[in-house]
Amino acid sequence: MRCLTGHVCLITTGSDADGPLAGMTATAVTSVSAVPPFLLVCINRTNSSLAHIQATGHFVVNVLPRTEQDLAQRFSRPLLPHEKFQAGTWSRLRTGAPALATAMVNFDCSVERVMQVGTHDVIFGHVEAVASNVGSSTPLLYSQGSYGEFQTNKAVDFHDLLWISNWGYD
Repeated sequence: MRCLTGHVCLITTGSDADGPLAGMTATAVTSVSAVPPFLLVCINRTNSSLAHIQATGHFVVNVLPRTEQDLAQRFSRPLLPHEKFQAGTWSRLRTGAPALATAMVNFDCSVERVMQVGTHDVIFGHVEAVASNVGSSTPLLYSQGSYGEFQTNKAVDFHDLLWISNWGYD
């Protein structure tokens, strides 16, 4: 599995209303459907963030730019949640889960379905809100135990990334 290069994301959950913050680093994240907008996240059942996501019923996928490698490493460590969130600038979108201001894009999701597969839970999230900060950033990638980056050949408009002509934006 180490040979499957993936974009590095922070999966975050929790709010003042529904419990403590929790977060983790993940690369097993992918789009499922554009209309309606769904994505999925695969989380090992031993990861403490999984119980928080299941309890709150929502999460944010924060897609990291290459400049946030230190934050990716921080969220991959067994730190207390409040220690993880001491770094970065955080805001809230529709569900109230933490959204990283410097992420390339934030997908604010409600849990639609959970499936158990092997050692992991596959969480299908319905995208409730999107915030974009793509600009000139390149994504942080992870492959074979190392971080890296992808270089694009042209500037990409945020709306082109979604491939949806009739989706309203927040």
